[in-house]
Amino acid sequence: MSRSTDSVQQSAPAGAEQVVEWGLSSYDPWDPRINSDNVWDLYRAMRAAAPAVHSDAHGGFWVLPRYADIKAAAADPATFCSGQGVVIGRTKAVPSIPIDFDGPQHTVYRKAVQAPFLRSRVERFRDLVRSEVRQLLDHVAEAGSFDIAADIAAPLPLKIISEFLGITGERQALHQQAAHDFVHADITTIAQAEEAYYTFLREEVRARGAGVGEDFISELVRMDADGRPFEEREIVGMTRSLALAGHHTTIIGISSMLVRMADPELRARYLTHPETVQQVVEEALRIDPPIHLEARTTTRVVSVGDVEIPAGQKVALLYASGNHDDAVYPEPERFDPSRRGPGYLTFGHGVHKCVGLYLSVLEMTVVLEEILARFPDYHLVGERPRATMLYGHHMAWGAIPAVTG
Repeated sequence: MSRSTDSVQQSAPAGAEQVVEWGLSSYDPWDPRINSDNVWDLYRAMRAAAPAVHSDAHGGFWVLPRYADIKAAAADPATFCSGQGVVIGRTKAVPSIPIDFDGPQHTVYRKAVQAPFLRSRVERFRDLVRSEVRQLLDHVAEAGSFDIAADIAAPLPLKIISEFLGITGERQALHQQAAHDFVHADITTIAQAEEAYYTFLREEVRARGAGVGEDFISELVRMDADGRPFEEREIVGMTRSLALAGHHTTIIGISSMLVRMADPELRARYLTHPETVQQVVEEALRIDPPIHLEARTTTRVVSVGDVEIPAGQKVALLYASGNHDDAVYPEPERFDPSRRGPGYLTFGHGVHKCVGLYLSVLEMTVVLEEILARFPDYHLVGERPRATMLYGHHMAWGAIPAVTG
């Protein structure tokens, strides 16, 4: 029997053994008992149990926890399709574009949204990112104490993606609030938060119809899609995907990286070899992936190892577990910037790989360079905080108190 939402919300915090016990049969990515203290034990148990694990939550779905199987499924959209939704436990009021589409439609949409995020074009944001980071650190310097999440990780991605989309002035604060409410919603509040966010974005898109500018929403309004302009719903859907992909994922990435680099030994090693900045960022993204999973739907009967999954089944591609698969990454819970191995699954794989990955990496890189140049002795206050599951697919931090030195 599937567990109810009420039972999830009323549950007391659980230890790793309890999480593993129910997770092997009733894994639910909306369950607030999952946190950074127990999630890797849960994923390890899943990988050991089977190549595909069945959960009875949300009417039943399958989980792929092993690196090779996740990567193979992500590379086979004909069998593991996205068009029936990429989240577990709910149906979006409005599909996200392009992730919630397959085939020809996905190709048209992805072509439209990916061009501005190519590595060469993202580089034009470097000076803006560095300027914004330095302003944030000026405020931190005045206070001496700060919150990694609230004072650095949250303001930066919101500012950059808002500027990119042409959301300016007082509208940026409204955007931040609407996006925060959306990605921090639980399964009981998500519908209302989703509608509020779409309403905000529809207003932005309609404003461009009256006066098209040079921002990316305006570019979408002007763009030709196989001989026709995009409809409003399509522009809103693409704007939503870009805004959120460039917002909460980067917030989590920056937060996790700065929590990790507060370790004196790691920090000292980096300060001796600052040329390793890219390796630090990449390892932070592997070990603490902002997005833990995406869903697909099987279009036919498919075998994953010795497990047969029927057609029409929801399947969770557990990217975060793949990033910690010890068959691929020895000692996967150890933060090691010198690590060698295959590419991580943090941004997905195949035709649906995240288009915003280069912007996220750029922001994380500049943050690390600037904070350790300015505050080489920063450290956390109190015990290391833990992250919890939010929104059914990502692990996020609350407050992360720290001091500059």
